[in-house]
This record gives sequence, C-alpha cells and structure tokens, in this order.
Amino acid sequence: MNIGRYGDVEEKKVSGAIGARIRWLISPRNGAKNFAMRHITLKGGGSTPRHEHDYEHEVFILEGKGMLFYDGSEYEISKGSFMLIEGNREHQFVNTENDHFEFLCIIPIKENSIPEEENSI
Repeated sequence: MNIGRYGDVEEKKVSGAIGARIRWLISPRNGAKNFAMRHITLKGGGSTPRHEHDYEHEVFILEGKGMLFYDGSEYEISKGSFMLIEGNREHQFVNTENDHFEFLCIIPIKENSIPEEENSI
C-alpha cells in the first residue's frame, strides 16, 4: 500500500510541451504493478505535444476548460469531463483559457509506457 499527498510529489516541466507540468502520483517507483496515475497541469494557453503511443489511457478533467485534439478532430472539454484515449491515435490537450487546466491521466504499466525521465507524457 502507498498513501501520499499531491503536494509532496515533485512537479516537473513536460518536455516538448508549452506551459505543462507533470506529477507522477502512482508509478512503479512507489510499488504500482499495473497502472500509473499522473497529474498534469497546463498554464493558460499551454498544451501537451501532439503525440501517440500504442497503449490506451484514461483521462479525467479536474479543473478548467480546454480542447482535446483526437484523431483529426477537436473536442471541447471541461471540469468533470472524462475520456478514453485509444492507443495509436494522435492526441493533444490544449488549455484554451487563462486559468490553469488540470487533469488526471491513467496509463498501463508495460514496456515503453513509463519513461526513464518523469518529465514526458
């Protein structure tokens, strides 16, 4: 078992992103074997890089409003929205407001899904 507090987890700049920060809340580094949980914050106008990978992940929007680019289409998302991002689909999160935009992102723990450095998406 591992219990922690959000504020005790180091926040890092996301490489290749604009105004994005990440905290790895749960990962193999603290005992997880199947899933990792990340908290991502985007400053006003910030975005993750457009990217894709071979695994799905689940996202829950905690605060703010933004846009999800997914597989060639754009979707408005806001606090309370949740989504399944399927593997091998290009996607990007963009903060379309001036306030911060926060979300949780859950990914499977498998080969190549957990980066060596904790500053990538």
